Amino acid sequence: MLELSSAHAVSGLYACRDELIREMLKRSVDINAIGRGLSPVVALDRDFFEHIAKLRAARRIWARTMKEKWGATDPKAMCLRAHGVVVGTVCTRQQPLVNIARGGIAGLAGILGGCMGLQVACYDETWSTPTEEAERVAIRTQQVLRYESGVTSVADPLAGSYYVEWLTSKLEEEIQAMVDKIEGMGGWMAALQNGWVHEEVKKGLLDIQRKIDNGERTVVGVNRFQIPTEEDFKPKLYALRILQMSINIWMTIGILRKRGITKTSRRKSRTYKRQLPIPVKISFHMYSRHWKPTLLLQR
Repeated sequence: MLELSSAHAVSGLYACRDELIREMLKRSVDINAIGRGLSPVVALDRDFFEHIAKLRAARRIWARTMKEKWGATDPKAMCLRAHGVVVGTVCTRQQPLVNIARGGIAGLAGILGGCMGLQVACYDETWSTPTEEAERVAIRTQQVLRYESGVTSVADPLAGSYYVEWLTSKLEEEIQAMVDKIEGMGGWMAALQNGWVHEEVKKGLLDIQRKIDNGERTVVGVNRFQIPTEEDFKPKLYALRILQMSINIWMTIGILRKRGITKTSRRKSRTYKRQLPIPVKISFHMYSRHWKPTLLLQR
């Protein structure tokens, strides 16, 4: 349940982008084509206004640097097409159903900040691979935000708010300062190699955990509003069930291969079908977050 500061996250994004642009320009790729093809992923967390301001600041810096630093002329190349992901670190193991509310708040922050795609963490991610029920709730959360809330009716609806504008400008300055610092080291790869990135990540994570441990930062169900463990909701441990199913399936595949099994391919699935009187089909169907193996024995 740990995350980086907004300045660290966005400055790292821009440092990576600049490394990528340099390499593509060496290959004579047009800067406008590069800009139109970039679509970074931005993490969304529980601090509502900070993550709105983070996205707004990121959009400002993206447009300015693509035009002034890299010479883009196409307005579409200056547009930040960010995909917002409500990260699993927003979830807690204690009282996991509360994670549904956390996901909704973080997802709303992403929309108000201007992300063009959204993915919400499942409430049981701290326990196991998400169940189908948890995935459905995560998808429905996004659909409620998209189709019922009305927040998509207007772009940048918080523009002009004194607090949001102040926080956006503050984060923009912090992010730009950190980007300049990374560039001064020689770029993202140099910052990685000299250990600066790892040290910054470590310091940031330890600081957040310290604030949670001493109560400076409230996490509902963790350091405030706790309930006895025996009263807490416990999700289905889907990972254990999947592991057992996978073991059984691959054991079955091994047995069938010895009996003359042949392999056939299908789009977005892998199917093994035995060409003998007793047909056996083993398939892996793609769901939204993971492969779900199903074993169908047809007699």
